Amino acid sequence: PSDTFVSVDASTLHSCGITDTDEVKCWGVAGEQGQVDHTPTSTGWAVIGAAGSNNCAIDTAGGLAFWGNDDDNRSIPPGGTGYVEVAGGVSFLCANDSVGTVTCWGELAHGVRDGPGVLLDGLSAGNHMCGIRPGDRTAVCWGYDNAGQTAPPSDAFDVVTAGQHHSCGLRTDGTLTCWGSNHVGESSPPSGAF
Repeated sequence: PSDTFVSVDASTLHSCGITDTDEVKCWGVAGEQGQVDHTPTSTGWAVIGAAGSNNCAIDTAGGLAFWGNDDDNRSIPPGGTGYVEVAGGVSFLCANDSVGTVTCWGELAHGVRDGPGVLLDGLSAGNHMCGIRPGDRTAVCWGYDNAGQTAPPSDAFDVVTAGQHHSCGLRTDGTLTCWGSNHVGESSPPSGAF
């Protein structure tokens, strides 16, 4: 699309973004789930999360809206306002409010529903979830764990990302570290500061 975007998120076969006029735009494979075709036409959107064949957006009042795949109650986000972040995993979504309380919905296998029990920001989702504690900037990961991808080091991070079987983080000193599966080198980042 030719619009100017302020944020963007990509899923398996489609992507969505928020424009500088607070509109949601999605593109890619439309599919039967409506993840591209049923995009809201109103304005007033602030945050977007694309996950599998579904999407979730946060409006400027902090309310959640969902469209796309309706399996496993993914189309029923929690009510209320005050949400500031949303991240979509393989078959679930999680959002946090301005305090950092995390709420998840959808297919919540492998302990994603249990949540971390701590306040977080910087949410990222794959087959599992990760986030950062606002105070000491340490990472917390939870959910599906077959290779140690939910066991981050105790470093301070600016960003963490959750993949399928591994996770990575950008430390506050600008260096990278990854944990979990290293089957094809996915947990062996280059050295140096970024």
